[in-house]
Amino acid sequence: LPRSHRFFLFFLGARGSRERGLAYLREAAEHGEYLRTYALVLLVVANIRAGELTEALSLARDLQRRYPANPVFAVEVAKLHRQLGQHALARQVASTLLAELLAHPHNPRIVGPEDVLLELAQIEAAESQPERALETLGRIEEVAGASGRAVALALLERGKLYDRLGEREKALREYSRVLQLAADRETMRLARLYQKRPFQEPEESR
Repeated sequence: LPRSHRFFLFFLGARGSRERGLAYLREAAEHGEYLRTYALVLLVVANIRAGELTEALSLARDLQRRYPANPVFAVEVAKLHRQLGQHALARQVASTLLAELLAHPHNPRIVGPEDVLLELAQIEAAESQPERALETLGRIEEVAGASGRAVALALLERGKLYDRLGEREKALREYSRVLQLAADRETMRLARLYQKRPFQEPEESR
């Protein structure tokens, strides 16, 4: 809460406790009937923010089992596997979901093949397969109905990969295409930033 709100709540006798709040969420997730799913989602988010990725993965997999037709949970499971360095499992989840979405498109389109291809490319990049990741990202523009934001993100990621490979001219071309699309403000900001100086991978991920 904003500091002003916390100030008034203090005088009203209200007290906050992150641990108590998480305990309530766990209780709802384990024993609740109507709020169980909502509590599980919030617990996944809370654990990710706290850096407890193993616990977040366990909860996300529970959601995936409960709702196998919901692609959002499958994407999150793949992402958490990747962040934990479990690349083979991440690839398996993402590839299975991609095949499902291509065979049976979701309506409404909550998650499309382009979103899964983005995650699959991240997995391939984490596996030190930049050329394969570039190819996967290139497929996104071929997806019928792909969102402009997903295409812009794919171009940005391709530019970053080219920078990592030392192919600056190709990287600049991809960043320029991001700006031409004008699909997403943050993506455009990053494209301008990397036009000025090449993308460099954070130290902790090297």
